[in-house]
Amino acid sequence: MARVHRQVDILLQNQTVELLTLESFLASQGEWGDPQPVYGAIIPGQGAGRWQSVSYTEGVAAEGVVRLGSTKGYISISWSLPRDATRFRLDVETPEGLGFDIALSGPSLDQIVAMVTLLPGEIGIVETVAPRS
Repeated sequence: MARVHRQVDILLQNQTVELLTLESFLASQGEWGDPQPVYGAIIPGQGAGRWQSVSYTEGVAAEGVVRLGSTKGYISISWSLPRDATRFRLDVETPEGLGFDIALSGPSLDQIVAMVTLLPGEIGIVETVAPRS
C-alpha cells in the first residue's frame, strides 16, 4: 500500500433542521480517500457526513471542496493541506441564517481532522486543538 503524505478528514455535524444535499465536490490536488463523497447524498437535520482527501505523492497537497445545498442556500467547505503543513487552510461559507463552528485536531500536522458543526443562526467560531508534532 502506498504511503499517505497528507490526509484531511472532514467531519460535518448538521445541528440544524436543514436537509443537506451534496451538490458538488472536487479533489483539486491529491485524491479522495475513504469515505469519498457521493453526488446527491443526503445529510438530514441532526445528522453527519464524513469525507477524506489524501495525497500519496510527496509535495502534492491534499486539497478539495464539497458544496451542499439547503433551503437557505449553499454551504461550501474547502481545504488545503500543502507540503508546508503549517499553512493548512480551511474555509467554510454558509448562507444567511446558518452559522458554523470549527474544531481542528489530528495525530500530526500531516493528518488533520476538521470537525465542522453547522448551526442555526449567524455563528462563526473557530477552535483549534493543536495536533501533536
